Amino acid sequence: MGLKKTPIEDIDYVLMTSPNVPGVTMVKLLTGEFAGTSYSYEYVRLTEEPSLDAAKLSFNYTLYSRADVSNNPRFHHYAGDLLAGLLASQDAKIGKLNGK
Repeated sequence: MGLKKTPIEDIDYVLMTSPNVPGVTMVKLLTGEFAGTSYSYEYVRLTEEPSLDAAKLSFNYTLYSRADVSNNPRFHHYAGDLLAGLLASQDAKIGKLNGK
């Protein structure tokens, strides 16, 4: 289940510092089925599967709004696809927002 279109930063989502949790970068979704959802990724892990010539992306997240999506598999897939896109982007930044 992949994204129908690649989300665009500042149009479909924004990355922002959490107002309640210092040092945490949140994703806030602006469009689509999950608009208004704010969350942060935690425990991101990329595991190579050499026998399959693939990699497995595992992650957890913390929701800051829209608790109704917490058990929604479509949201989990969307968040995973967005994370994969962020990691694949040449502009991806690993670590804390703005190097702080």
